[in-house]
Amino acid sequence: MKMNKLVEAIDATFSQVIQRKLFHLFTEDESHTGRTIIVNDKEMINFGSCSYLGLELDDRLKQGAHDAIDRYGTQFSTSRAYISCGLYKELESLLTTLFGAPTLVVATTTLGHQSALPTIINDSDLVIMDNQVHASIQAASSLLKIRGIPVRIAPHNDMEFLEEQIKQYRALTI
Repeated sequence: MKMNKLVEAIDATFSQVIQRKLFHLFTEDESHTGRTIIVNDKEMINFGSCSYLGLELDDRLKQGAHDAIDRYGTQFSTSRAYISCGLYKELESLLTTLFGAPTLVVATTTLGHQSALPTIINDSDLVIMDNQVHASIQAASSLLKIRGIPVRIAPHNDMEFLEEQIKQYRALTI
């Protein structure tokens, strides 16, 4: 399928789900409980949250965020390659102790994937990712392709495809 046809097909699909009010919605809540949201005047259980631990409503973390904002502002807008807010050093040290491995704190999942994957994946590696992997991993994989690292997309949960890709790559590298 040519790129223009693919873009047209995606646009048509998105347009339909937006028209049916299934996508690109906005909450109408004055505050959030973490469990329910109000959309189009209807209260609904929120099954779409990416808050895997539900910590954004923890009173201790909210108070800590308020205190940090009062002390440091809403962001420290500088490249971490140049200088970092001291809070990062403290947090990373605590997380390193907690997990028993070096840690690095990043502002978003996307930034984490874009900085970590090109660093930890070697030029001789093969990358195989499920076709339902987070979009930020797919975006980071483009940085790997530039280096000539083979990247394969596996049909969701297809262990036979995964095994075959590994065997083929192993045969090429032995």
